[in-house]
Amino acid sequence: MKKTTILTIVFLLNVVFLYAQCSVEYSYDYAGNRTERQVICLGTIRSAEEFIEEDLDVDDRNIQPSEPVMSLMDNLNIRITPNPTRGLIGVEIEGACETDVLMLTVCSIGGKLLQTEVLKLGINPIDLFGYANGHYILQINSGNSRKEFKLIKY
Repeated sequence: MKKTTILTIVFLLNVVFLYAQCSVEYSYDYAGNRTERQVICLGTIRSAEEFIEEDLDVDDRNIQPSEPVMSLMDNLNIRITPNPTRGLIGVEIEGACETDVLMLTVCSIGGKLLQTEVLKLGINPIDLFGYANGHYILQINSGNSRKEFKLIKY
């Protein structure tokens, strides 16, 4: 009886911890209205070697998809991979018109502007190798719309 009770408790705790890996993040506009709801699920803990294997091949500048951050802004599909990164990320833009001007800015957590680029349709490689390890804010501007992403460089 005691063994069955312990096994039941262990099983229930595993189920609780399994579903506790997802969090919900909300984005708001300047007036306080909720503009976006994003579910972020954390994977299992992996070693640094596994992250390096899934990271980008710098020589070929090929971007391998590894659980990308995906978001919708107006009619744009934005995909950022990999996050966390060792220095090279890919920003994939889909659904934009040829006439849309998309600006990307990379800022430090303190708000210091580090990099500005014009994005095009498809995959845009962004080089962060020159910056220290830490957290960064990536902003994508399209007309009056703006979307911010948090990046981790390790």
